[in-house]
Amino acid sequence: VAPSSDANATLTNNRTINSLKLTSGIDVAQAGFTLTVQSGGILTTGAAAATISGGTLTTGNANDLIVHAYNTGGTTISSTITGTGGLTKAGSQTLTLSGTAANTFTGTTYVNDGLLILNKTSGVAALGGDVIVGDGRGRDTLEFEVGANNQLLSTADVTLRGGLTGASATTANQATLDLNGTTQTFDQLTIEGNSVIDFSGGDPCAPTFLNISDINFVGDATLTIKNWVEFTDFFLVKSDATIDFSRITFEGYGGQAYWQDYSTGWKQITPVPEPSTYGAIFIGGAVAFHFLRRRRRE
Repeated sequence: VAPSSDANATLTNNRTINSLKLTSGIDVAQAGFTLTVQSGGILTTGAAAATISGGTLTTGNANDLIVHAYNTGGTTISSTITGTGGLTKAGSQTLTLSGTAANTFTGTTYVNDGLLILNKTSGVAALGGDVIVGDGRGRDTLEFEVGANNQLLSTADVTLRGGLTGASATTANQATLDLNGTTQTFDQLTIEGNSVIDFSGGDPCAPTFLNISDINFVGDATLTIKNWVEFTDFFLVKSDATIDFSRITFEGYGGQAYWQDYSTGWKQITPVPEPSTYGAIFIGGAVAFHFLRRRRRE
């Protein structure tokens, strides 16, 4: 179904269609009704933004909902996505999932192209199952909107599936998890290929937290941590995890990662302090010791 190019569409009852094409910024207002897209295919094109809102969106079967977002203004779905299938983000432009009610679909979410932004109310699940970001080629990103904390289930597994590593690695072929100043908690993190976690957006008064159970590396996979700032960003892993720190690099810091005790049951992954840092600590300690001895003598 392709709504008229010069009019938005408002449902007046439950509707079942095979596929949906939105052009020129057409908006679909569901008015509390259910829209069933049996094939799962939704295509958005043109320049203006497109929205689907105000009801329940489903395939009515185990098919994935596949959103091909090609409109430069981006596509926003604030309706509640339900069903036993998953969600596939295709197309080079942005798809945003927003709204106040949790999406309850139970299948896996795939970010195969472009940018998927999660912007449900803080603490409300935007995705109902596991997540795979990237297909091994191109730049594929899962981003959390500012203030949209805990958008995944705490039981979810997240895989970052980037492109080639080593001498063949490029920023054009990366899978990225962009925390954007939020707090996110999920279970396992699996790294495949050239992958990135971006901590940009944090603030000392409102730190960024990533809380996970464990990290698994597949093959020659590498993980680059970008925009990490001490005392502002916290990458926490359960203390019984086994991690290959040689695979983790903090951009802008020398040496490999290591971890420090954080709290009971949790440790923090941080960059190894550079020699200059150790020197500053040693000098500071020596100065303090000198003045302490003088005070005692006096």
